[in-house]
Amino acid sequence: MYLSPDFYKFSEISIKLAKFANQFIGLEKIEQGVDLFAGQGIVGIEFLELNNLMVKKFSFIEKETDFMPALKKNLLSVKDDCNLEIHNSCVFETNFKDKFDLILLNPPFHESQTGRYPHDIRKRNCHFMNGFDFLDILKLLSEISVGNANIFIAFNKEIILDNSSRLKITNMEKVGKEFLFKIVNK
Repeated sequence: MYLSPDFYKFSEISIKLAKFANQFIGLEKIEQGVDLFAGQGIVGIEFLELNNLMVKKFSFIEKETDFMPALKKNLLSVKDDCNLEIHNSCVFETNFKDKFDLILLNPPFHESQTGRYPHDIRKRNCHFMNGFDFLDILKLLSEISVGNANIFIAFNKEIILDNSSRLKITNMEKVGKEFLFKIVNK
């Protein structure tokens, strides 16, 4: 079982996203992988544990400092033939030195000031897009992914990409109220 900070309970969609990614991965090996909005690292850890791919380097990026102790302890279970990095920063403020051929993300689903707004700012940051929107996420994915990168995302509504985008949806699955997507950077 995974450790979590006391204010947060992870959703099963994280594990389902990792299984979905493992099922539809279109790569023979992974040079650079990343779990964006990593929280306690469940999506990335589950993916790494499920597959037999050679993974050269895998990063976890999470801005909420209170997730760091749980993330570090949860990473102790990951196979040790992979170079793991943790970045305690906002994905939009991270200075990405590398581009990624695998991106996993279970971002905040709700737009700011919609739904039931939690009083705890840490919980709010996990569930609400504060200071960014879904278009910002798509722009970031396009910027930090290599050509033919595999991108797997969980979101609370269906995603439709503009034909002019370099990002193309190749697989989609509805799981309860959420959707899982495989996107390829063409």
